[in-house]
Amino acid sequence: MVDYDAALGYLGSMGKYQAVQVAMIWLITFPGNFHMLSMPFIGAQVSHHCEIPESQTAELQPEDTCVLNYSLPWSYDKTTDTFSPDSCSRYDVGVYELGNLSCPMMRDATGNRTEKPCDAGWRYDRQQYKSSIFMEFDLVCENQALNNLAQAMYMLGVLIGSIGFGQLSDIIGRKKTMFLTIFVQVVFGVATVFAPNYAAFVIFRLIVGGGVLGASLSGFVIAMELVGADKRTLVGTLLGIAFSAANMSLAAIAHAIRDWRTLQLVVSVPNIAMLFFWWWVMFLCFVILRQPVDEKRYSAIDLVRTPNMAKMSLIVFFNWLVVTMVFYGLALNTSSLAGDDYLNFFISGAVDIPAYIISIFSIEYFGRRKPHVSLMLIGGIACIITPFLAPPFLAQNLNALSITTSMIGKFGITAAFNIIYIWTVEMYPTVVRNVGIGASSMWARVGGIISPFVQLSDTAWGPVPYLIFGALSVVAGLAAMLLPETLGVRLPDTLEEGENFGKVKNMPPSTNESTVGTNKTEKEAFVTTPEDREGSAGSLDSDTSYKAAMEVTQL
Repeated sequence: MVDYDAALGYLGSMGKYQAVQVAMIWLITFPGNFHMLSMPFIGAQVSHHCEIPESQTAELQPEDTCVLNYSLPWSYDKTTDTFSPDSCSRYDVGVYELGNLSCPMMRDATGNRTEKPCDAGWRYDRQQYKSSIFMEFDLVCENQALNNLAQAMYMLGVLIGSIGFGQLSDIIGRKKTMFLTIFVQVVFGVATVFAPNYAAFVIFRLIVGGGVLGASLSGFVIAMELVGADKRTLVGTLLGIAFSAANMSLAAIAHAIRDWRTLQLVVSVPNIAMLFFWWWVMFLCFVILRQPVDEKRYSAIDLVRTPNMAKMSLIVFFNWLVVTMVFYGLALNTSSLAGDDYLNFFISGAVDIPAYIISIFSIEYFGRRKPHVSLMLIGGIACIITPFLAPPFLAQNLNALSITTSMIGKFGITAAFNIIYIWTVEMYPTVVRNVGIGASSMWARVGGIISPFVQLSDTAWGPVPYLIFGALSVVAGLAAMLLPETLGVRLPDTLEEGENFGKVKNMPPSTNESTVGTNKTEKEAFVTTPEDREGSAGSLDSDTSYKAAMEVTQL
């Protein structure tokens, strides 16, 4: 048998051939990110009011001010000093009434009249968006939650895909799985374009979500297996930046294409070209020299069987849920910010790139706990402040303040997302490490499913979604202070060591050669000297963390 990592260390961790292969993986998985982020545009929500068919019979323009003032109930907002029409009801008017109006007609000038639901449909403001599923499928009034449900179902597809395609890749191989899932994206991405109704749209998007996750997971694993241990952190971060690049690119594409079906087609077609990379992507076939392992099978129950492990697991799960919920809540909710939708969406993607980079450097110098807690608190406080720096709380010309704080929040959450991934792998003992990150990933998917429904709370009061995102981020960040620091410390191997991890000052080192560090004392368990700390941190991040994550993210 061949020790593959040792062979890569001898031949070179990142040669020209490997760099080209990683670049192709980056390009192949790039278009799938469009589907993950497209809902703000294909499901764009716009102002609307009831259609008034009697106006056409009376040979009047549907948007005639006199007709609207007479036919619709209006409400006055004292804060903004503006009137707005009711979006779900209209007055019961007749053709004769409209044909004999004395204009100009004041709003609600005739006093109390009989109201009725929008029995003839709705008229939408199409100045910015020519069409969206919100308009085409009338996802308004009592059906308003269906718009958010569509995104939640997509995230459910991501969860299903992570389980199904993750296991399939272990059976038929990474490369076959990656291209199979790209084919799935092509077929059902294009099928979504022709969805005749809301139900078909949701089903097709759910399948696309599974395909997107399957392709990105398989591509990630292939890339990690291609390079040496010392380059895995770099490559993993570059693959994460693909998400940010897709975010920025989609802003420009959506700005040019305002029809949702055309936009869906444009983001689906590039995957056809990706299928032709089949003949250039390397297929890895090697046998890794494995260390002896404990044959006992462990389950998620072992993560909470003992007090310290249970406390750590609950905090970790909560952090994964919150950071994912807030990440997608901010990424997909930029249209609620003041200013231009497309520019806000572009900036939201751009701030992720420095967030990824800074998170990697910060954990090497300051450990995992302090940067993660700090970034969660920064992100949470920024979210809480954001809605109060926009109208009606501040003047319109100060919109830049709310956009800035929102992007600071996105920066903090994105960086914390990257850190919690690495930190989680390092906290769990070797025997349950795969189970631990798999369970954490499951809670992350739950956070992604919940996120669209949190946004619905803005119907009660506009700032509520940001207050929820901010409060939960602060709570999760503070809770993370109870987690053990892992920088420069030797990882636990057994459940007993895991239970004592972070609370025992003196602990004999494990004989497992795969762990890092050998010294015995410091403030926490498994502590190393500064020299060992410097050498072990990179090894932990690039080798142990990513290798374990590769094997289990499918869960």
